[in-house]
Amino acid sequence: RFTLPSWLIPLAIVGQLALGVYNPVRYIPTAQMRASGQQFVQRLAATDGNVLVMMHPYYAWLAGKAPSAQISNVWHIAHWQRRPLPADLVARIQTHYYSAIISDETLFETDPLIHDLIAANYPHAELLPAGESPPTLTGVVVRPMLIYTPP
Repeated sequence: RFTLPSWLIPLAIVGQLALGVYNPVRYIPTAQMRASGQQFVQRLAATDGNVLVMMHPYYAWLAGKAPSAQISNVWHIAHWQRRPLPADLVARIQTHYYSAIISDETLFETDPLIHDLIAANYPHAELLPAGESPPTLTGVVVRPMLIYTPP
């Protein structure tokens, strides 16, 4: 009969624990990411009027603008509960309340319900340069990609 050495089980347990060690270093932005975020916030701050940063409302707040609900939350309510988009959001988009709408082009923002509303009222789209487009470090890795502006 084969028996395991007495040290093997403790070694396997320690090895398993080592694999699960939390390493916060991977969540610290690089200097390039930090500079990209600062450029993006400065661009938002320099924009006259209100901005809608659909997936990252915190950036609007950092730029001294009013933040909004994250579009993924709005999408989940509209999509899964089969409700229309909030009337105030639709009205703001239709009346060009926002000087710019920033999109990551995620599933939420490209859903026809949201995308068609934006495209009909904000026909101009500019691709953000990588230096002004900070990626996220947690969850789904996305970055601001397009800036929609009214006619």
